[in-house]
Amino acid sequence: MLDFDKAIRDKTIAIIGCGGLGCNLAHLVARLNPKEIIIFDGDEFSASNLNRQLFATQNTIGKNKVEVAKDMLLSCTGATIKAYPSFFHEEEAHLIKHANIILDATDNVGARFTIEQIGKMYNIPIVHGAINGLFGQVAIVYPGDTTFEKLYPNKKEKEIRTTYSYVPSLIASIQVAEAVKYFANESPLKSYEVLCIDILSMDIKKINI
Repeated sequence: MLDFDKAIRDKTIAIIGCGGLGCNLAHLVARLNPKEIIIFDGDEFSASNLNRQLFATQNTIGKNKVEVAKDMLLSCTGATIKAYPSFFHEEEAHLIKHANIILDATDNVGARFTIEQIGKMYNIPIVHGAINGLFGQVAIVYPGDTTFEKLYPNKKEKEIRTTYSYVPSLIASIQVAEAVKYFANESPLKSYEVLCIDILSMDIKKINI
């Protein structure tokens, strides 16, 4: 029998971003009780986050996202939580160099390229997730891969569409599943494979880029 719990129990998970994807990622990972969870985000919750961000409530508006997340997570996990209330830059790379995997919950292309370089520097795989409207994508960026160069060849942001509460929770669930499968060596996504999820049509495709 597969023991996915055991596969993640001694791992350190870094989560970059604590918005729609990041809050869900942090919660799902916490319930698996890894050794350590590291979270970065310099933003504060606002009323506009209430429609899709798990830890956004009337009581948390105006509070830093990772500090709120840490308080929430400590009530449901035995993992050590390190919360950094700042946006992640190359200067913070040393804070995650011991991580076993990075979960990408950023919302801009520039940050993803930075994470890709840090993953290469410290030999850390990245489970990428992105959402836009009713669409999402998931991929594993293995150290040395140029996945983001292929996904974002012009390094330009795409037009942002309204995101609904159920979209980030679905994509985050797939990201966490891929991370656990990676640790257990049980058929994780391969290099340059991307899951493309269309929630409107409920069509999920695995493509090679």
